[in-house]
Amino acid sequence: MLLSMWHIADALSAHDTFVDIRDGAARLEGVRFIANASAARYDLRYAYLYPDENPDGAREGVFISNGTDIIEVHGTDANEIINEVLETFDLHHRWETSLWEAASKGSLQNLIDQGYDALHNPIMIGNAESRVLAMTSAHAEMDLNPFWVEARQTGFVPAVVLGAPRFTEEGRPARWGHEPQVYVMEDGTRTIGAVLKQEGQRAGGIAVWEYATPILRSHVENMHLLCRVIESSGILGLHGASPRAVGAILSDLIDGKEIEAHLLHELDTGVAAPWQLAAVWSPMQDPDNYARNIVERFELAGVPCVPFARSEGAYVLAASGDCEKLVRKVLGDAARRTFAAVISLPFDDLGKLRLHHDLMDFVRDGLSERCAVVEARDCALPYMLEGLDCAMPTTDLVHPALAVLARYDAETHSELIRTLQVYLANERNHVRTAAELGLHRNSLAHRIRRIEELTGIDFNNVDERFFLELSLRLTTHV
Repeated sequence: MLLSMWHIADALSAHDTFVDIRDGAARLEGVRFIANASAARYDLRYAYLYPDENPDGAREGVFISNGTDIIEVHGTDANEIINEVLETFDLHHRWETSLWEAASKGSLQNLIDQGYDALHNPIMIGNAESRVLAMTSAHAEMDLNPFWVEARQTGFVPAVVLGAPRFTEEGRPARWGHEPQVYVMEDGTRTIGAVLKQEGQRAGGIAVWEYATPILRSHVENMHLLCRVIESSGILGLHGASPRAVGAILSDLIDGKEIEAHLLHELDTGVAAPWQLAAVWSPMQDPDNYARNIVERFELAGVPCVPFARSEGAYVLAASGDCEKLVRKVLGDAARRTFAAVISLPFDDLGKLRLHHDLMDFVRDGLSERCAVVEARDCALPYMLEGLDCAMPTTDLVHPALAVLARYDAETHSELIRTLQVYLANERNHVRTAAELGLHRNSLAHRIRRIEELTGIDFNNVDERFFLELSLRLTTHV
């Protein structure tokens, strides 16, 4: 991979320079020397060098241009500047050669150690499941930041890094992509990151962490070359997820595919029923960046479970007594700030998996961008009510007393429906109801009698109370 004008600009940054790089994408094959700007017949493949014609002769300088981008360098020795430009070409060529030599020997560790020579900052590579495959030797035992320490201790790229929000240098939210780019973490940590692919599949990721040397634009260009060597050489390999036949079947059930009941009955999940299903996702990042990492963490947690990845995130099937503890253990306190999880109701029939997943989707929609670990049971009733309302016009079938009380409230500006709702919610306890409504008990008793007179409700009838409570829930939900 050839140099760009950014390499030259960064190499000469110790001098007094003026840089106007509008494109920077052109790759330079070499240098051509000309007498002055008028003598140039620009070819984007070359950097044209000519002396800065300074009338007072006080300072020497050099203009460097490829016809689009311009670097103006002032110094006391034009020859020194020219030599530095030539040395930049030579160093880059030797560095690229060293990368290909390291790759040809099959040593990923040696390859990223060679990468450090031009990136000047710690480098980490992980596979598709975010296992750490290599860290620069010079920094492996250093406590650079909490992310680096956790990666060294656990052998995984931290889940909080994979799922956390990251931004461009301009402050716009960003997601990791195949092209190397500078990202800024929430705590201000700057990195260059990229997704690595082989044979069209995601094979891993690479990150350079700003530590001793500020990240420069030429470092991004160098990262392009490092990624190209890794991908072209095949050194990373396709470290895909191990086969998960049971997880694939569970995913099929979620998608609504029909599987014969006797086959499901014979399916050995390795987990004792009743089960719970948990879904884990990051509102800030693409699942490709973290799902397989979370799946492998579930596998290594020491709890019987069936983890699997889907397009919307990571999933795990576990015993109902283990599921919540497993999710909280895998995510940890830091990761829970960047991940959300929903845990299903317990069930013992895999044929009902899609029903439970639909409820989890309902909960997920309600969470929106919020990160939390929640249980589906907390939202089961609103989900049932929504299902009832979709199946039939339930609001037309509510207890007729509500219409009577609504008209009375509108005409008299009273609050009999509110009184009825609180009275039933407090299981007809007059003391608690009066306290919640801010009424004297005698005033409450008067309201209850008025409700009975207007509607004929029999509060001692358990079926009627249930009908009223359901009707109130339906109308409140709508």
